[in-house]
Amino acid sequence: GGWNVRSTHIWQSGQYGYPNLFKNYFEETLSCMADHGGGAPCGAIFYNEPGLREEDRGQLLFCDWGRATVFRYDLKRKGATYEMQQNDWQKGPAPCRPIDIQPDAIGNVYMADWGRNGWGKGSPTGAVVKIRAKDFKPGLKVPDLQKQKTKDLIEQLACPSQTLRLLTQKELLARGEEALPGLLKIMEGGDEVPRIQRVFALWTYKQIAKEKGLQSFSFASPELLKELLGVTPGSVTPFGLMFDTAK
Repeated sequence: GGWNVRSTHIWQSGQYGYPNLFKNYFEETLSCMADHGGGAPCGAIFYNEPGLREEDRGQLLFCDWGRATVFRYDLKRKGATYEMQQNDWQKGPAPCRPIDIQPDAIGNVYMADWGRNGWGKGSPTGAVVKIRAKDFKPGLKVPDLQKQKTKDLIEQLACPSQTLRLLTQKELLARGEEALPGLLKIMEGGDEVPRIQRVFALWTYKQIAKEKGLQSFSFASPELLKELLGVTPGSVTPFGLMFDTAK
């Protein structure tokens, strides 16, 4: 019961018990991943950038205004979900009150500091705090995206910075259909193409092509089915491929 801070893995149509069921009939709800106690959580990010410590990559950073702390939550797979370990990541001098956080592509993290303990009308206060590693070196050089060739943008979808990948994706969306052939080539690339690049290529392709994208996909020819799977049309389904562990 209570109104503690909780982290929940949301599944579509799941029953999480809000606003009252979880307090009285907890066993009839999907429980949270972790109960963090009291606090006032605000902005959060999944940090996936170069520049900070390796232990920070692939983790969640949460601002808690109530506890005046930025927490890092380390994730570890647990069955179909995750378990979380809470770590104090950044705690500024009073009256520092973190409310939001955002990385850039070269390794800096920017924290918005509310600057006071209360709310409502007050004197101007607050700050933006830049956080970086002690031995900071830019993780990568951010190019002028509008001057890059489309093929170079597509290759950039494999870069280690989530921020730069998103900016690159926006530029490819702006270029429209001229990017489709190159994106399709990456999607067809197989295991030799980085998985993150294939995922971003798929997302970008879908947004550009919309319904037209379905025209790029079709059933294999009888000859190709025989060559690759050793079957004839009508004797195999997509679901069969999904569950064929040997393939």
